[in-house]
Amino acid sequence: MPLGDSITYGSSTPGGYRLPLYVTLTNQGFNVDLVGTATDNAAAELGSEVNHEGHGGWRISTTGSNGLHEYILSWLAQIDDPDVVLLHIGTNDTNDPDFEHAIDELDALILRISEARPYAHIVATTLLKRGVDDADSKYVAIATHFNPFVQSRVLAHQAQGRRVHFLDMHAYLERTDMYDNLHPTAAGYAKMAAAWYPAVTNIVGHYGDRLPPGFSSVKVASSTSLTVTFSKPLDLVASPAVTNPASYTLAPAGTVTAVSTLSADLRRVTLTVTGVPQNAQCSLTFNGAVTDLVPAAENGPYSATLSETRAFLTPPVSAYAADNVPANLLEGWEPLYTLNIPTGARYGRDLVGYSLNASAAYAHLPLSRVAY
Repeated sequence: MPLGDSITYGSSTPGGYRLPLYVTLTNQGFNVDLVGTATDNAAAELGSEVNHEGHGGWRISTTGSNGLHEYILSWLAQIDDPDVVLLHIGTNDTNDPDFEHAIDELDALILRISEARPYAHIVATTLLKRGVDDADSKYVAIATHFNPFVQSRVLAHQAQGRRVHFLDMHAYLERTDMYDNLHPTAAGYAKMAAAWYPAVTNIVGHYGDRLPPGFSSVKVASSTSLTVTFSKPLDLVASPAVTNPASYTLAPAGTVTAVSTLSADLRRVTLTVTGVPQNAQCSLTFNGAVTDLVPAAENGPYSATLSETRAFLTPPVSAYAADNVPANLLEGWEPLYTLNIPTGARYGRDLVGYSLNASAAYAHLPLSRVAY
């Protein structure tokens, strides 16, 4: 998950560092899946791997505005669980008068990601050089209040058992690698990719990280199904508990009645459930032994006996438009959208709840009248 501001987006260069990093990893036999809700500024060579979470002008935290801390949970809820988060953020925070507190905001962002996705490895970096020389006031702020403290914050998270790693990105690029004293050139992005590469490959191999697998997350797929994601590909023969309904316990109420086989990537199963309350904070506990596919050449396989609980929110109770419009008034109309209107909204987190979206069938067709 490439996460950050315009430098992650790739300002001045399609694909930014994401393209050369993708090429290098792919050439080394990695099955690369870039994740994120954004798909802009892609490069043709990326193929379908256009996703990222790079947002130009954004800061670490800005309440009610463009802050990663405020949006990260919503983004994580919409994407596949990342194995590695590449976090480069803080450059735009130098525009804030209280930049000396930006390192605390980075600390809080790392904690929020770690708590939401405890099996994701977060690589946090120092910031690049900026300005025409070392006397640039914003660079002085970076060199004084931010870069010297990133590593110690990372070590503090590691001491708490979180999967956080440090990369001194500042050391890899010079001002000659910046096209506008702020954003890297194509050559500068290539240097960033070269820095990210060992950081990534020291964490994960071709079958995931070199740690025992875990229960990563649970998401609501429908009112009667949940998607469970494990932290890495599993050996199903050695992990029968994964597809056993008795391995799963719901709270405060509900029952798992069936479990699908593992997905094609060997990381996900779908649970069929009944009796789960709507518009509620719920949890799912998995109890069982799991084994990964890391080969003996990489000191695998790794196994663990898990008893882990993950929280999830169920959709609100809804009122559908068709339920509130007399049938005679609907005669002669073709339904285009039906919106699942929540009684308790979480607009900063939930996707738009269309129960019907037939817009594709009417694309570019003339409409004689519209009603809502």
